[in-house]
Amino acid sequence: MRDLRISVTDRCNFRCPYCMPA
Repeated sequence: MRDLRISVTDRCNFRCPYCMPA
């Protein structure tokens, strides 16, 4: 799941607030 999170974060970058770890 870590890889997925990193991939999502990289794709989202900072567009979605839920992508960030807070």
